[in-house]
Amino acid sequence: MIEDVTSATAYRYGAHDDQGSTLDALKVIPSPGGGYLGVYHTLSAGVFVTKLAVSSDLLHWTHVVDLEPHASQPTIAALSDGGFLVA
Repeated sequence: MIEDVTSATAYRYGAHDDQGSTLDALKVIPSPGGGYLGVYHTLSAGVFVTKLAVSSDLLHWTHVVDLEPHASQPTIAALSDGGFLVA
C-alpha cells in the first residue's frame, strides 16, 4: 500500500503551505481540536525557519506561526498536560 502512491485516494508531491513555503521535513500529529498540526522548515533568504501549520485533510496546510529562525528539521509531540514539545 505504501509503495503504490498513485493509486491512493489523494497524494501530493512538493507540498507548500498557504503562503507558498515548502513543507520540508514535515512532522504531523493529530490536533486535539480536530485536524492536524505540522512542524516543518523552509529556506527563506538563505536561512532555515521552523514553522507551524494546521490542516484538516493532510493536503492543504495553513501557516500559523514562524517558530524559530536558524532552526531546521523540527519534530513535535503532544504532552499529557495538553501542551506540546517541539524540538
